[in-house]
Amino acid sequence: MKKRLPVFFLFALCLLLFCACQANEDLTGWVTEPVLGEAGLASFVLRAEDGTLTGVLLTGGTAVFPLDGGMTAEEFLVGPPAEVEVEVYCSGEKATLRTQSGQTIPAYPAQAIAIRRVYLGKTAVSDGTPIGIYQYGYLPNGRLYTLNDGIWLLFVETPAGPQDVFVEGTENLNDLPAKAQERILAFYEEQRAQNGLDLPAALQNAYDAYRAAKYPARFSFHRVQETTRPTASSERVLYCLTTRSQPAGSGESTSLYASAFCKATGEPLSAWELFACPAEEAAVRLLDLAGVTDPAEREEMAAALSPEHLIFHGDSLEIFFAPGSLPGQETSLTLTLPYDGALRELLQDWAVPQSANVP
Repeated sequence: MKKRLPVFFLFALCLLLFCACQANEDLTGWVTEPVLGEAGLASFVLRAEDGTLTGVLLTGGTAVFPLDGGMTAEEFLVGPPAEVEVEVYCSGEKATLRTQSGQTIPAYPAQAIAIRRVYLGKTAVSDGTPIGIYQYGYLPNGRLYTLNDGIWLLFVETPAGPQDVFVEGTENLNDLPAKAQERILAFYEEQRAQNGLDLPAALQNAYDAYRAAKYPARFSFHRVQETTRPTASSERVLYCLTTRSQPAGSGESTSLYASAFCKATGEPLSAWELFACPAEEAAVRLLDLAGVTDPAEREEMAAALSPEHLIFHGDSLEIFFAPGSLPGQETSLTLTLPYDGALRELLQDWAVPQSANVP
């Protein structure tokens, strides 16, 4: 799976390249009092956490590094909103800048500016405690929820995939016709709207965990991640798997949801459509192949078996049972079936993953 390097690695490299003989200043703070010129942003006042004010002067050579997945360099140069924190590398002759209140402050030409975080608004938990919402440059694309004193409570990553996730050796979304890609992306937008994260509950859970922590200063913020990736493909079908992990109690809960799509049209297919027999018969025969013989256990598994938990990989089919889906089963259970002759007989010929046909 390929991922891009964070923008801040590039920014750090830029700092090394911009070393100069003149006095340098490496500053961090919030953008205030932006001044626009004919070419866009000309200067602003940087307010550090301790309240110190420094002028920042933009030149034709000032490089601006965007917030990964958020504010672009172009948006910043058009005129940033008030709540943007940046890291500035200044190099050049010291100058002065007059603030709107009439105060004269030191100012420096900016060689490079990296957008560090953007304030998006606020919300609150049940007792009224305000929670700030940010996009943060040191984290992947997503939203960070913090207390007023800066304590991180919850980070919710923007769901990844399937369009920007590539798995080596597996057919990917970009290999399909454009119309099929559009239909599959629309499917996932609908799914996330219907079955997405309960954000208020997740935020309240993080806040309650922080309040209950023996050492609040050492609290580890909660994190929610969701990734959809292709797992296999057949003559007619692209198989994908969505994995979502989020805190649950004192541990972490991982949910798996499999999907299958017609490669020509992108239309979603029920897993049962991939079998050459009715769904009820397919469920019974899958349990036979898995070697489940106890009558009571078979009945429980047949009742709990869900089509979105039939996960097609290149070399095997997994039957996933989520925690709590089986009586007395507090952890997940996975049954793995290789694509041998018996399983192939159950599946439509066009549904057998192509890699399973390789000796």
